[in-house]
Amino acid sequence: MKTPDGTLLRYCWWKPTTTSNIKPTILILPGRATSLETFDNVVEALQERGYTIWGFDWRGQGLSTREIGRRGYIDSYETYLNDLDLFIRTFLKTDYVNRPIVILGQSMGGHLALRYMAENPGVVDGAILTAPMLDIKTGVYSRRAASWLSNFMTWLGFGKTYLFQQEKYNPVTQPFEGNMLTHNQELFYYHRHLQIENPDIVVGGVTYGWIKATLESVKILNSPKFLSRIDVPIKIYVADEEMVVDNCRLEKITNWLSKSELEIIEGTRHQLLAEQPPVLNRIYNGIDRFVMQNFDLPIRESSVEGFFSPLKKHCF
Repeated sequence: MKTPDGTLLRYCWWKPTTTSNIKPTILILPGRATSLETFDNVVEALQERGYTIWGFDWRGQGLSTREIGRRGYIDSYETYLNDLDLFIRTFLKTDYVNRPIVILGQSMGGHLALRYMAENPGVVDGAILTAPMLDIKTGVYSRRAASWLSNFMTWLGFGKTYLFQQEKYNPVTQPFEGNMLTHNQELFYYHRHLQIENPDIVVGGVTYGWIKATLESVKILNSPKFLSRIDVPIKIYVADEEMVVDNCRLEKITNWLSKSELEIIEGTRHQLLAEQPPVLNRIYNGIDRFVMQNFDLPIRESSVEGFFSPLKKHCF
């Protein structure tokens, strides 16, 4: 899909493998540095449950247009939100598609889902968020110092420059032992295999510009007045061993959402959708319950017993 500024966004859609003409359409919103390939296991499980699924790579990652290669950069989260709005209105909100839209947002995708729903009421019908990026950790820097530094460096013209030592980060070389993402070794190495086989989907560390844009968006999101605009059901899954995003305002923010439900899953890390099969079963069955409770549709319990097969999908 071509945006007004000429950016090309790679998108995919998957048909259900079982007959179901009444379930909502699920829109996958990946997290930072994540491509659609890493959702293969998720897509297969949802296909088998009768869902039609759509998704796209954010600009700057996956196989969408990249302005500065592997560096994690965005000028403003408004750019992401404009891309999301264009995608939804082009493919999901048309005269030919009458199903409800439920967002499945991971990490940064969950953050953007909340911002989009607050700023565009009535477009999306619900959301399931896994480890949503409600805030970020700023490491050795205080929040005030990180904000000042990212603003200053961007003002100096270094917005597209790696944050100090972020140039050393390469996801392909990260070991499984002690990783911050998952306990599922099989999926961990499968995702690495995908990156080795297709280096174009690899994204490295973050830039001063990305930090600046993210902190500005976090400030917007962390407002009861802003989040109270959201009037659709939201299910939030959180990892109890979270080491990537900052959950210090988690309970406060969920209280600001009038129709939200929070579930903390023990023994899990940031990438909940790449965790062990029992965790995946819990989330997939939870998605079905969420749909049944909010859209008056039938529920079918099933389980994920092992790995998955390569998917047939329509990508452009």
